[in-house]
Amino acid sequence: MSIKTNLSTFESASRALLSTKSNQSHHYDIGITDHSKTQLTLSMNFLVVVTHSHRKIYEKFFLRTLPKDAVVIEKELETLGNGEYLSDDWLNGVVSKLRCVLEYAERNPDSIFVLSDVDIQFFQGFCVDQLKNVLQHSSLDILLQQEVTLGSSREVNTGFYIARSTPYLIDLIRKAICMCENSMVQNDQTAVNALLAPEDFGIR
Repeated sequence: MSIKTNLSTFESASRALLSTKSNQSHHYDIGITDHSKTQLTLSMNFLVVVTHSHRKIYEKFFLRTLPKDAVVIEKELETLGNGEYLSDDWLNGVVSKLRCVLEYAERNPDSIFVLSDVDIQFFQGFCVDQLKNVLQHSSLDILLQQEVTLGSSREVNTGFYIARSTPYLIDLIRKAICMCENSMVQNDQTAVNALLAPEDFGIR
């Protein structure tokens, strides 16, 4: 099933802002904000991991609708499965997505980039320019969407986010990889949300 991302989603849905203030401890703050319309002047790297099972939808929807100024950094996995949820090839893709972020962040310190799943379609008016500005002019490390906008849930979605290559982001991604490879956690979103839990990082 395709996940559709459009401007109204980014304008109306609340965002979870992950920031860090301290150089001595890994302490993260999450706040909620809304964003207004801005003109599309997108120019940044989009990191994507592509498998054979998702190649068609990636080419038909993601690449055809992606803003022209976006630079796609593609990592292709040689898997033969159909990408079914929790299958071996699906789990391989999940960890590969985290490793892709880690490798990029380590090689490009303080750069701003987007990590995106490939089952996304962009619509006219979409931009991440204001999201980029939020990171550039603040101490934020990563900007994520809430998984559920109703109620008091603080779960974040890791299928599309914008981040800065900082030591704190690298630490978060490394821990998420470790959780996926060495525990019962079987996807990146569960791992990241577990790491952002108040008992682990003192979110307020």
